Amino acid sequence: MKIILSRKGFDSSYGNQPNPILPDGTLLSLPIPDDDGNNTFSSLNWNGKSYYDIIHSLKPRTKIKVDDMCHLDPDLRKDVRDRLPGWKPAFGQSGSALTHLRNYGVSKGDLFLFFGWFKETEMNQGKLVYKKGAKDLHVMYGYMQIGEIIDQKADAPDWLQDNPNIGDKKNRSEEKNAIFLPVNELSFMPNVNGCGLLNFRKDRVLTKEG
Repeated sequence: MKIILSRKGFDSSYGNQPNPILPDGTLLSLPIPDDDGNNTFSSLNWNGKSYYDIIHSLKPRTKIKVDDMCHLDPDLRKDVRDRLPGWKPAFGQSGSALTHLRNYGVSKGDLFLFFGWFKETEMNQGKLVYKKGAKDLHVMYGYMQIGEIIDQKADAPDWLQDNPNIGDKKNRSEEKNAIFLPVNELSFMPNVNGCGLLNFRKDRVLTKEG
């Protein structure tokens, strides 16, 4: 089994602010801006708040606008938007990133560990803000063991047709795109979902202390 560390979500180039560690420990990875995306930041929601509202609350001077599009990938949280029947978590790769995975023979049974740039937050007078003095951290927030790889649009089920890596969008030919779907259960840990999200915990922090 190969283990692939995959950095996703907002970073210093895309989004230009840390992903929030919410007060309840939720690691909310924010999808990067993408003019060719299939969702707006305002169309995605977490606990009754749109992603746009969360971003704007944390960084009032953000350059992200209410109708800006984003690249929801990996798509791991079912409840952030309406879903078609049969939906599963999915992770797309394209271009040089996909070539890199193919060169290393990444295939069924291998395990993605998703991590990103995070910072703790808190509520202050009813507003979500970054916690004063909180450190910038790289944290593992999710995983997926590969159960299926779809690299032809014709093979994609109906619920996957709006995935940003299907191939209809600009510069996304089928030859340079693939979508990874999870196994039902982890092969090395039966009765645990083959894809999941993790809450904040110190042993999931990749950043060295100090």
